[in-house]
Formats: sequence, structure tokens, C-alpha cells
Amino acid sequence: MSNTGAADTCFNIPEMVLKISTFIDDSEVASLSYLSRTNRCAYFSLQRERGQIIACRVENAPSLSRFLDRQLSNNGRILCHSLEIIAEEDFHSDPRDSDSHWSLVSVMRLMGENQALDAFAYRTATPDCPQELICAPSHIWDSLRSSSKSLRDLNVVSHACSWKWLFDIEFTGLRRLQLVLSLASAPDRCRNANYTRLSSHMMRSFLQRMRNLTNLVLSFRKFESEIPNMFNLHFPALIAIDISATTAPHGLISSRPFSGLFQPQHLPVLRALKLREVNSGTFATFLGRPSETAEEAFARRPHIGHLSISNLRSFQFLNDHVRPFGRQLRRLDLQVWDEKPIFRDEFYELLGSFTALVELSITITGTVMFRPKYHTSGHRRGPMNLDF
Repeated sequence: MSNTGAADTCFNIPEMVLKISTFIDDSEVASLSYLSRTNRCAYFSLQRERGQIIACRVENAPSLSRFLDRQLSNNGRILCHSLEIIAEEDFHSDPRDSDSHWSLVSVMRLMGENQALDAFAYRTATPDCPQELICAPSHIWDSLRSSSKSLRDLNVVSHACSWKWLFDIEFTGLRRLQLVLSLASAPDRCRNANYTRLSSHMMRSFLQRMRNLTNLVLSFRKFESEIPNMFNLHFPALIAIDISATTAPHGLISSRPFSGLFQPQHLPVLRALKLREVNSGTFATFLGRPSETAEEAFARRPHIGHLSISNLRSFQFLNDHVRPFGRQLRRLDLQVWDEKPIFRDEFYELLGSFTALVELSITITGTVMFRPKYHTSGHRRGPMNLDF
């Protein structure tokens, strides 16, 4: 079966279930009535509930367009309110590119006309990979303009060739923004090699219009020569911000509750800390030493409830620097390159000492480019939501 055929089949599952129900209804065998009701319940769930949040690879956009047309015809409205498009590197050289993206434009316009779209994502399958480059055609962002007032959540991975059209849109109702921007120079891999260079005014104006923003994640890649200017930005409703950049943007954080450099005496005010294992020497003073008791650690850092550690390569780091917080940590995020040195019997013994822990997140990144990510919250375990 072709990929397009498989996508059509997936989007047609509700109709297939309904057809089975109709066949069972026509049967005279009374014992099949339960199966008929079960199938009709499955149809209702697929059509009404499962159709509200859709993730689709960009090459399957034609199938998605037909599915939403049927959804509008059957229900009188678009039920889907969250759409995630998984794009591919160099897809503009794929023969399916034109049909796929024009079908996506049709989808975006349809959802814009019905003001149905609350959340939209256009990203790679591995958004944390800095080498990946996505060139979205300009008409994708033009079609998103019709949803600019209804949209509450936006997640975009974009190369510089797409910025001009994206930054022209006013997302006045946006609450959550996750933006990954790359300046990697690869004109032979771009749709538009003569793209408009990013200006400080362009970025600042784009963000400043989002007066209702509560969550902001920014990632700037390859910005060594053009450092974004973020002076005079103000987000009155902002409650969470996450920034990663090869070079820090100027002026994004204009004030803080203490003056001068961060010093050990500021430790009591810390509530969350994110670091890499390679920083262990720098943070030894902050995190404690093997000889420090749990009581001493708590006295020096009474409010820390969330630790996030990336590039974790040894259990000893956890034992030395994380164990002292066992009675106060409520959330622990770990990113490891290889599970073998970490997840042994002593790791599970260590977890037993975290009496206050309610959320544990573990990401394993090894030689395989992409692996499933899971989180544990209470007694539930399921796929990790990579959004806010």
C-alpha cells in the first residue's frame, strides 16, 4: 500500500467502522446487537473526539484535506481544533511538495473560515536536532493569517527564508509560542536563497504584539553574526520563559530581583535549576558535595523543587549532587545519552529516597536519532507532551 493510500485509509477509519455497524444492523442475529452498538460508539469517538487533535506528515496533507471536507459536510463545522504538521528536510525537492503544501493551504483556509484552529505546529519529527533545516513556502504562512485571532498555541521550526511572511502576521490572541529559528547558511537547500535578513525591529515587533502571551520558548541557532535585539519587550501575562541560543539575545531580560552576578548567597531563592553534567565543577558549590548531609543541603537550598539535568553520563553525578534533595524535589528531568551507565539497581534505590517526587521525566538520546520519550506522573505513564 502506498503512503498516500495508507493515509487515506487512516482518515477513513470512522466511515469503515460505520459501514461495519450498518452491516451488523442488517443481520437478523440478535446476539450481534451489542456489536452494533459498540461499533457505533467507536464511530462517535473517532469522529467527534479523536478528530479534534490531528498530527499529520506534510506529504499526507491531501488526505487530511479530504478528511476535513467530510468532517465539515457531516457535522456542519470543523471539529479539529489542534493541527500539527510534521515537515521534512529538503522536502521542496520532493515531487509531492507542491500538491502537499497546496492541500495544506486549503486546510488552513478552511479552518480559518470556520475559526476552528486553536493550536498549530509546523516542525520536524526531531525538533531538538539543530542540524535540521525546514523551508516552508510563503503561502503556508499567508493561509495561517486567517486564524491569527483564534490561535492560542503556535509551534514553529523555521529557516530564515520563511521569516518575512511569518513575522508579518499579528497573533494578538496567542498564549503559548514555541519558536525555533535558524540562520544556518544553505542556499542550495532553500526555497528562497535571496531571503530577507532578520532585523532586530522585525523580531521585536512580531513578539511585542503578543500582549496575552503566557508561555514563551525561543531557540536561536547559528546567530553568531546577527544577535537579536530584544530591548523594550514587555509581556505582562508571561509566567514561563525558556531561551536557548548560540549567542544570547540583547535586552530580553532587563531587570532581576538582585544586582550584580549570581552568588552562592542567592541560593535560598532558587526554586528550579537546569544544567548539564559537564557543568558539575561550576555548580558543585550550588548543588552540594558528597560529604554534605541532607539537612545541610535543605538549609542552604530550601525552595528548590525542580532539577533538570541534560547530558547525564554517570550515576555518580546523581548520587553526589541530586540525592541531597531527595526530601524536597517534586520534579526531576533527566536527559541521558546511554541508559546503561545510569539505570541500574542503585538508580531505583535512589528514586526510593525521593519522598516528595510527583513527576519524573526521562529522555534517552543515543546513537539512534529519535526514540520515544516518556514521562511518569504519579502512577500514570505515557508519551511525553513536548509542547508547553
